[in-house]
Amino acid sequence: MSTERNIRRGGSSTRIPTALSEVTRRQVVQILHEDTRAVSIHDLAEQIAATSSADADSLRVRLHHNHLPKLAECGLVDWNSESGMVSTTDHPVYETERLEEPTANGDDRFTRAFLDDRLSEVLAAVRSENGPVTRESVARKLARQESDGRPPEELVEDIAVQLHHQDLPKLVESDTIGYDPSDGTVTHRSSVKPTNVLHEIASNR
Repeated sequence: MSTERNIRRGGSSTRIPTALSEVTRRQVVQILHEDTRAVSIHDLAEQIAATSSADADSLRVRLHHNHLPKLAECGLVDWNSESGMVSTTDHPVYETERLEEPTANGDDRFTRAFLDDRLSEVLAAVRSENGPVTRESVARKLARQESDGRPPEELVEDIAVQLHHQDLPKLVESDTIGYDPSDGTVTHRSSVKPTNVLHEIASNR
């Protein structure tokens, strides 16, 4: 194992919820769980592209510069950036019961295990603004946190899509925020405490 990968394996486990909040990274972990051999970044991109509308070439770039570094930093993958090979680790997240097939409503235990942390991040980003904020602004703020700097536009767009279809609707259901999908405006409801909201969401699963 290279020195680079040894250092990354020592990353803090507190970053795992953030790393796994993004759907592409969960797909990477799922693929590695099902195929215990080392997989090339090319094959990873092709497999993920086959189940989505994403372009394989674009995916390869995002895997190399964003997704795989995040997963490696948390010790979730062994990634050799020179050879482009990726493999699983002995991390407990690869336990079979945590990676079971999605349920009938499209959800799964693996996703739910990290949902509270993701919603906390989204809510904090919305509440940090003094008034209405756009979905794109929230996405850019979250992207900066994930990339530790100036994020690529592809990452901002991915997060904005996830906000629209997943995170914001869940927070709207619990009356934590207001969201107008037509213009992408998000407002927080200051009288609601985040801890109470997340507890309510968790109890309704």
